[in-house]
Amino acid sequence: MITQHFKERFQERVNVLDIQQSVKKQILLKVLDRVEQSTTSSEVVCIHKFDIESDLPRYDDENELWITIRDNRVTTIIRRNENNTKHTSTHGFDVEKMSYDLI
Repeated sequence: MITQHFKERFQERVNVLDIQQSVKKQILLKVLDRVEQSTTSSEVVCIHKFDIESDLPRYDDENELWITIRDNRVTTIIRRNENNTKHTSTHGFDVEKMSYDLI
């Protein structure tokens, strides 16, 4: 259900942030929920938008948190800036489905 790669990226991209533990837990629960609900062979889901002013370091503007699910396994988690939409598509992510399901 969760790959080692996802665990490592979650540590790097979520756990290091100065946000409440309850938010981190909500994010992880949303990930598990989305993996269980997945009905396609590949999809990407934006599950959280961080507040740039309070949740992220001053130099960091990657406020959207995306997960990639392939064959009912969450393979990775990425952060990206909501204004960087150049590759924000099913083609750009190389998946069948793309959606937003925020906590």
